Amino acid sequence: MIRRCRNIRTKRQATGQTVEEVSERTRIPVAHLIAIEDERLQDLPAGPYASAYLRTLETHLGLPVGTPAPAVGRTYRGPKPETAGP
Repeated sequence: MIRRCRNIRTKRQATGQTVEEVSERTRIPVAHLIAIEDERLQDLPAGPYASAYLRTLETHLGLPVGTPAPAVGRTYRGPKPETAGP
C-alpha cells in the first residue's frame, strides 16, 4: 500500500502535474490527495473511497492499477455516548 502511495507521488511529480491539477482532473479533493501522497490513509473517508481514489490516481497517471486497498480511513462509530452529568 505504501509503495502505491509513493509511486503516485513520484509519477505525478515526474509528469509535472501539481496536486491542484490532479485534483481538478480526477475530482479527488486536494486534502485527500495530500493524505495519500503522505501515506496517511487513515485520514481518508471510510468505506470504498481509499481504493477508488488509488485506482483513479493510478489510472490518471498511467500507473498499473494495484489490488484493492484494505479497509482504511475513518470509521463512523455513531454518536459519542453522553456522559452522565451531576
